[in-house]
Amino acid sequence: MVKMADVLTKAPDLFTEDFDLAGNLNDLGLADDRNISAMNISGRLKGYAEEGPYLNDETPRYVFLVANLVIFVFGLLGNALVIYIIALFAKVRNKSVANYYIWNLAFADILCIAALPLFGYNTFTSHWPFGSVFCKIGYVLRDINKFTSVFTLVALSVDRYLATFHSMAYLRTIQVGKIICTVVWAISFIIATPYLLFAQTTVHPKGTISCRLIWPSSPDAIYMEFWTYFQLVVGLLLPFTIIIGSYVLLIRRFRKLVKLQAKSRIRRSGRKMTQTVIAVVLTFLFCQAPYHAVNIANIRMKERYGEEQTRPSQEAMRLYTYINGLAQVLVYISSCCNPVIYALLNENFRKLYALVLCQCRKGGNLNMDDIRNVELDGKYVPVSLRLKVQFHLPCKSSSRDDKADDHPRPLDGIDAELDLPPGSPLVNGGRGEVSLNSLEQPTEQSNSNVTTIQAVTAV
Repeated sequence: MVKMADVLTKAPDLFTEDFDLAGNLNDLGLADDRNISAMNISGRLKGYAEEGPYLNDETPRYVFLVANLVIFVFGLLGNALVIYIIALFAKVRNKSVANYYIWNLAFADILCIAALPLFGYNTFTSHWPFGSVFCKIGYVLRDINKFTSVFTLVALSVDRYLATFHSMAYLRTIQVGKIICTVVWAISFIIATPYLLFAQTTVHPKGTISCRLIWPSSPDAIYMEFWTYFQLVVGLLLPFTIIIGSYVLLIRRFRKLVKLQAKSRIRRSGRKMTQTVIAVVLTFLFCQAPYHAVNIANIRMKERYGEEQTRPSQEAMRLYTYINGLAQVLVYISSCCNPVIYALLNENFRKLYALVLCQCRKGGNLNMDDIRNVELDGKYVPVSLRLKVQFHLPCKSSSRDDKADDHPRPLDGIDAELDLPPGSPLVNGGRGEVSLNSLEQPTEQSNSNVTTIQAVTAV
């Protein structure tokens, strides 16, 4: 079998700059699995247009430009709004570790969106004028986001499952959340280190400059293949497996809870949670899988055409270019969808969105009472009324066996969550059980075994 190193030596006409954008596999990304985003897409199409009159190089360029602008505007504003809402909500309510993860997710997405104008300009002009430093920074910002988002989604999925166990409350504190987020960022930065080492600019004979990953020379492009499959496993397969497993366990746990408290509200919450699970899993897979598939296709195409010392057909490369661009657009779209997927399925978020946007339009300050009135049951409650939650204190018991956890607090999935401070005696000591019927209307209780507190709701 012909080795890739031999091909690069014996077929210089295939891999030289004289071949240019009309078919140069280096510029087409076949020598670089990371060269599939905004790297010379318009230039590739322009080269093909010179060979085939049926190709229009202007349309794809403007399509990618418009897509980048839309993603940048909506991604930046959407994630900034999520961060603002969570910070605002934390001032008048208790802090939630789940909200902290969502805040971390939105912040990572903003960093990714910040690099989009650089790659968007490169897409439109087929030229990188920003220098080698910003070449490295652009890659790092984009891919730190990718891994940070994935790992944060894993943490959030596991947190959804732990939320059904009172005995696991110590794993859901803000302090634990901060530690987990710090570890997530540290691991993501370590994974992104190759971009700092190998991302660099290249000046072509015609004066254009490209920003790409240039791996050390090795037989069979072993570095590129290792990096591609490493990203596939760490960035998709392993996180996806954990996310699926967490929600499968969560659904099983929820069904057990329904048997314990078979109320219509719980059944409605079950449907909402199921819809949320489907949305989370499908969106994650839909946005990330094409990117990894294209990376693997890069390797296979390089091996095939390198060994045969031939060039792909014009039609094949045209299709390949479009798929490359679409895969990268989907990755950036995921930066918009990750926080939105929770916001759109959460009534509290929707109400807070409306409050913030309406108040901004009026030019006034937000009324903190309005924020306090966004309650778990999805209704606005007058300030004079206090939504109350009953906690039925069990008999004295010092054991923390599995039987005690058969009465977890009802969970609305991501749609809503009742988060009491982990140090609360009702959670850690009394192991209280939430009575859902008390969430519908405030009631007066005379039973001495019932403790009534004001509801504190996480977004």
